[in-house]
Amino acid sequence: MLQLSLFDQHDLTEVIDPEHLDRRLVVCRNWQVARERKRKRQDLLAATARLLAGIQKRVTSGRLAEEKKIALAVGEVINRYKVAKHFTIEIGPGFFRFTVDQEAVAKEAMLDGIYVVETNVDPARLSSEEVVASYKSLKYVERAFRTMKTMVLEIRPIYHRLADRVRAHALLCMLAYYVTWHMEQALEPLRNKDPERYQSFRHVLYRLEGIQLNTVDVKGVTFELVTEPDEEQRLYLDHLGVQSLVPRELQKR
Repeated sequence: MLQLSLFDQHDLTEVIDPEHLDRRLVVCRNWQVARERKRKRQDLLAATARLLAGIQKRVTSGRLAEEKKIALAVGEVINRYKVAKHFTIEIGPGFFRFTVDQEAVAKEAMLDGIYVVETNVDPARLSSEEVVASYKSLKYVERAFRTMKTMVLEIRPIYHRLADRVRAHALLCMLAYYVTWHMEQALEPLRNKDPERYQSFRHVLYRLEGIQLNTVDVKGVTFELVTEPDEEQRLYLDHLGVQSLVPRELQKR
């Protein structure tokens, strides 16, 4: 059992599990993440409620009366935003009603931003704060290693035979990793603030691939045109510090 009042003065506290006295459990709360998740949850609940309200209106007007068809219509939208567990649904012939389970919402909200770091390191070696700092460092290293491993796997197979080509190939891999590392560093605030929008670094790259430099020909007049970034792409570019998408050689014209 965890008393949430423990976070009134500090963002982390250490608790003991009576059944496992050899384990140290450092419970942390990220208030920024907690606030953002609360906002996001309310937005998703409201969006789902609007979809259900549209079905309810069809049922009330008599345009949707068969119980099975009502259930199918509800099934198509109820979990679109992954919050179906917070809704109570009642369906019958010519009848449909839904409510938000506020008790379930409040129960989930109590855990917003909370995570637990477990260790068996002696307190004399690492304090609670040092345990969390070590965890964050290790987590970043593991993520960087996975990124590097993925990049190496994607670049395979290597058909080079000459030593200088093998070295060049290895250099390109490391340069790619170096760029990736800096991009992830720049995107870290977004990942912490809005993990659902960030999703993954691979997702960011996939979305940015949609920005292209096109050669346009209009009645014999040829010019270069960069596609306009959408809201999500602009968000990623802002975090990456990209002010202009126009190549330097075109800026000089």
